[in-house]
Amino acid sequence: MEHISSKGNLCDTCQQSIPECSATFDIRFGDGVKKDNVIKCHKYNGKIDFRDCKIDAEELNHTDKGDAIESALEDIYPNPFPETIAVYGFVKDTISTTKKISIIDYVLESLDDDYGSPEEFSKPTEKMLEAEKEFIEKIKALYTVYRCTCIVKEEINVNDWCSVQDNETKEKSSS
Repeated sequence: MEHISSKGNLCDTCQQSIPECSATFDIRFGDGVKKDNVIKCHKYNGKIDFRDCKIDAEELNHTDKGDAIESALEDIYPNPFPETIAVYGFVKDTISTTKKISIIDYVLESLDDDYGSPEEFSKPTEKMLEAEKEFIEKIKALYTVYRCTCIVKEEINVNDWCSVQDNETKEKSSS
């Protein structure tokens, strides 16, 4: 498996606990914020939200690798199929904790337009700033993230994959 993103951090989506992770070799760092983001790790065991055989897919619908392969073989590749196809794994991006989101100035400006002094603008108080922070955290928690980052590329041998599928179908029909 090849890991794709140079900005993301595999540790964010890995099921291993960072302090207890025993990864010692074949680790590569990317060019993220502090250049300490892990982009390749032999111990990566993370959750993949979506899979597709097109890295530039406009919509990601497949959560199962098999569904993505089957869809690609039906819709993308002509018969005869290629020897191998790539399956890309995507994870939903996380909302940045470093990006400052501020709404207090907009709220105060709107209130000042209707109710404030015409000679000076209101300044946010500490309590207003605390309320803003709580409000933004609640909105972030309820927000649905759609943007995804491709983090894994896996080459699949089409003949091997089709053989496994045929055997599973035969087993199910004989049961």
